[in-house]
This record gives sequence, C-alpha cells and structure tokens, in this order.
Amino acid sequence: MFRPKINMAVDPEMFDRWRLALDAHPGKDDEVKLGHLLDEIDAARAKAATA
Repeated sequence: MFRPKINMAVDPEMFDRWRLALDAHPGKDDEVKLGHLLDEIDAARAKAATA
C-alpha cells in the first residue's frame, strides 16, 4: 500500500499551532486527528460557499 509521508520544517510557533490544531481533535494518532481537522476545514468551506 502506498503511504506518502508529509515532511516539512517550520518555526517553533508554527509547530505549536500545528500541535494545538491536531490535539483539538479526537484520535489515536496524528493521522486520525489530521483527518478530523481536514473534515472540519471541508465543512467550513462548504458552509462559506453557500453563504
């Protein structure tokens, strides 16, 4: 199974924002948390498109 990896360097402030965003969502690991975060973003975009 192909499983791409996301890898980037960010400053400490951006890393802290990343952790806060992921940790605000439930999940057993960061991949699950990221999925929930992306679902939230998709829902916000859909709502904005209908406004």
